Amino acid sequence: MKKLTIGLLSLTVLFTACKKDKDAPAITKENIAGSYKVIAAVSKEEGQSEVDDYAAWPACEKDDVEKFNLDGSYLHIDAATVCDPAGDAESTWSVEGDTFSIGEQQYAVTKFDGSILELKFSDIGYTVKVTLQKQ
Repeated sequence: MKKLTIGLLSLTVLFTACKKDKDAPAITKENIAGSYKVIAAVSKEEGQSEVDDYAAWPACEKDDVEKFNLDGSYLHIDAATVCDPAGDAESTWSVEGDTFSIGEQQYAVTKFDGSILELKFSDIGYTVKVTLQKQ
């Protein structure tokens, strides 16, 4: 009985140790394309504490949709509760390596797991990080 218990324990440890975590998808146009909502936005000035910008956004901006189409077109849709005036916008988007561009603005992709897309913009002494969730 002792040998059976040790054998089962060994198999359990072996299978647990060999279980591979699911790899994050590649950062490609095909994998990123889709509709997203912003779920967090923070900024930080050098030497200052991080600021939760998203908390200060009006409700009419928190329900907006960011649509990254496979053809490279980008739509910001003022959805559900519409701001006055409405904030719809169009542009283009692209991704190359971990550099994500909307129009002329470039961001670093700091996280992409297929559902969460985190983008970071840095300028001299200032950083903005936006987290989007795929819908």
